[in-house]
Amino acid sequence: MLAVVLAASAAFAQEERPAAPPVPQHSAYAGVRIGYLEVEGVDSGSLNVGLTGGVEWRRAIAIEGSIDYHKPEYDQYARSTIALQLSLCLYPPPIGSRLRIYGVGGVGWYYSEYDVDPDVIDFGDRSASDGGFHAGGGLEVRMGPDAGPSYAAFVVDSRWLFTRKEQFPSEKRSDGILATVGFRFFF
Repeated sequence: MLAVVLAASAAFAQEERPAAPPVPQHSAYAGVRIGYLEVEGVDSGSLNVGLTGGVEWRRAIAIEGSIDYHKPEYDQYARSTIALQLSLCLYPPPIGSRLRIYGVGGVGWYYSEYDVDPDVIDFGDRSASDGGFHAGGGLEVRMGPDAGPSYAAFVVDSRWLFTRKEQFPSEKRSDGILATVGFRFFF
């Protein structure tokens, strides 16, 4: 009897089992996002829309580029801004098969145009650009089947923006916040 159990166990152990899908060495993604941008001393917060794209290695690190457009509804200067950001995203080990959190940081360039009546405010140059840093985090929820390298993910992201030069660097605080929701499409 023991010999039959051992023989059956050995046969079962040699049977081919489907392997778990391999973790891709790298993948690319493109996405869209919509959110809220508030810049201290400039506006009280309003709609922001953007596009993102990136390359990810071993599901642990990603380099991301983004372009966003922002036009506040109640801005006293009738400002519209285009923001370009280059970011590094770091992912700790995933929480289950569908949820990943990440930290993000990087640099940005922000170009603004102002549409003001020169008879009301003599603004001089009607455009301005500024560079700065951003830091924050987010979470990504995988949608669709678990197998396969191509999938979509719902993303929630929040970043603090640092663009002003402070007189005392130790007192540096954020100049604004960008909070978004969106989708990433991995391929």
